[in-house]
Amino acid sequence: MSEWLRAERSIEKAQPSVGTSYGWGGGPVFSDAFRFRRAPTLPALAEAYKSLIFTCVRLNSDAVSRVPLRLYRISPTRGDRATRCDATSVSKGVRLRLKSLAHTAKAMAGAGEVEEITGDFPLLRLIQNVNPAMDQSQLINYTVMSMDVVGTGFWWPTEFHLGCPREFWPLPPHLVAPALETGGLVPSGYDFGSTRYRPDDLLIFKHLSMKNPYGLGMSPTQAAIEYARLEDTFVSIQDDLLSNGPRPSVIVSHKDSKGSFGAAERKRLEEDMERKGRGGRSGAAFVVDGAVAVTPVSWAPADLGAVAISKYDLERTCGCFGVPVSMVTNESSNMAVAREGLEQHARNAVDPRCKTIASTLTRWTHALDKDGKRNWHKLFWAFDNCVPEDKLAEADLHAKYIAMGLPLNVALTEAGYDAVDDGDTSFIPTSLQPLSSAAGARAHPEPKPDWRDEDADFDQGGNENRSRSPRRRKKPGRTRKPPG
Repeated sequence: MSEWLRAERSIEKAQPSVGTSYGWGGGPVFSDAFRFRRAPTLPALAEAYKSLIFTCVRLNSDAVSRVPLRLYRISPTRGDRATRCDATSVSKGVRLRLKSLAHTAKAMAGAGEVEEITGDFPLLRLIQNVNPAMDQSQLINYTVMSMDVVGTGFWWPTEFHLGCPREFWPLPPHLVAPALETGGLVPSGYDFGSTRYRPDDLLIFKHLSMKNPYGLGMSPTQAAIEYARLEDTFVSIQDDLLSNGPRPSVIVSHKDSKGSFGAAERKRLEEDMERKGRGGRSGAAFVVDGAVAVTPVSWAPADLGAVAISKYDLERTCGCFGVPVSMVTNESSNMAVAREGLEQHARNAVDPRCKTIASTLTRWTHALDKDGKRNWHKLFWAFDNCVPEDKLAEADLHAKYIAMGLPLNVALTEAGYDAVDDGDTSFIPTSLQPLSSAAGARAHPEPKPDWRDEDADFDQGGNENRSRSPRRRKKPGRTRKPPG
């Protein structure tokens, strides 16, 4: 217990001042297990954007920027359609997608009309044009990059006209510091250079931090910073050995162990070997006019333990970013592994970042229309589904729907297609006969012949009635031949 108390006191003494270290509120104070290295600062995290960190960040940011971002209008009243801009009704598949999102599920629970805004709308112009130096794809790309490297992304909306901004300017996240003047966990503002922004003046996108969910976010780069440092150290050592270390190929010495070259002769031999043995002339004949001994130098191959450590760093770093290892290596890779890797990446990395950006944009859009005069509380942002669907499994499921006797429109609407005429007919599973025709045949059966004849010896089922006629009646047109 005493050792634990001493460790806790050492952490308290080592904690940096507010706003100067990223470890304060954004993640752990120390990045290593021995508590020697402080958590990286915001500029230090930006400097880590290289090598494997660069690869993982670009895979995530490029994937998110490729997913289309759409603006939807959800109204609880049926028939309440958009009148001041162009809008189109959405399919059943889009409705199912919106019902599965956390920030649109409540509105979709009692939705009467769901439309996609497609015309000339101020918010669509804003997100498409962004600013004179950026477009929508670059804005989304930089936002995900900021979240994955520093942990937080900032948008500054400017040039307001009639309550709606005309431009978005993303701020460099490593230059923005939270202002915690009140001593609490919620920042009272954000400092960017000499300018202080209120929290309402910025759009803030972040990966939540466990230590302080209201301050700066904790990025995957900070979680993997020790693996990145180890990888950089390994690469630097190898570069130093190959470039600056004394690793000659041969050693030339005097043939006589008691003799030695003079300074001029040694320099002449060295220059001759350097000139005739470098580049593409390796392996050419070299003739000298003295007695020399040439000893080849063979160096041991790279340590296999270092290679295993490098592979371990690769796996742990990719895990922090949600990137499958199959996307950055070609080892044991085939079509099935590649497809599974793409699905895992979309489900574990791309889709959560899309939902974070869309929900933050939706909350900011509703805040622009607090009095409700524009009905912007009915607007919701959402990305398209980025997770690749299993088409074969869906086709098999829809075939089972038909085999179960469900109407054709059930399978069509669930697959995202529009309903067709005469597609609401149910079927009998065994024969795929329309249920309506089968029910009509049962309600109006065909008339059966009347077997109740006084001369008939058969009952209504067509069986011979022996109780009524002890002897069988002769059929007309037949005569019984006498015996013999």
